[in-house]
Amino acid sequence: PAPASGAYPVPASPAAPAARAAAPAASYGAPAPGAFSGNVMSVVQTLTGKWSTSATIWSIIGWYQIIVGVVTVFVGYGIVALILGIWNVKNASNLRKAARQYRKNPVGIVRYADSMSSGVVSLLLNLFLGAFFGVIGALYDMGASRYAKANRDLLVQAEQQALGH
Repeated sequence: PAPASGAYPVPASPAAPAARAAAPAASYGAPAPGAFSGNVMSVVQTLTGKWSTSATIWSIIGWYQIIVGVVTVFVGYGIVALILGIWNVKNASNLRKAARQYRKNPVGIVRYADSMSSGVVSLLLNLFLGAFFGVIGALYDMGASRYAKANRDLLVQAEQQALGH
């Protein structure tokens, strides 16, 4: 299990100090296989933190939609609100689980980040439907997507380090 601080565990090795002492000066400070450099770890933690925040936003939106749906179920649009609310709560739960998983072990984080939408479709849909809270969620997701794209090389590096390459 990861420490409470959320930091990645660094395997202890009795040979590590000797190996570092024997390493050429150019490689000093490079992470040992399985260890993570500070910048790489910071990017992974920031991105997974953004995903956790996004999950919270969408969970709140989803529960709001469920409440509105229950109250207005006989008006006509209540069923749609219920369906969208359940959909948003389910997807928020999946996103939160993914964020926890990739914070512990970033293998696969690049593929997952690439598979997430940029948020543009969600933004346009929420603008069209007049869903103010959905616009907030979509804008936040767009920021997280931009962050992932801007730091893609470091995310690839995190995967490689997790695999020991």
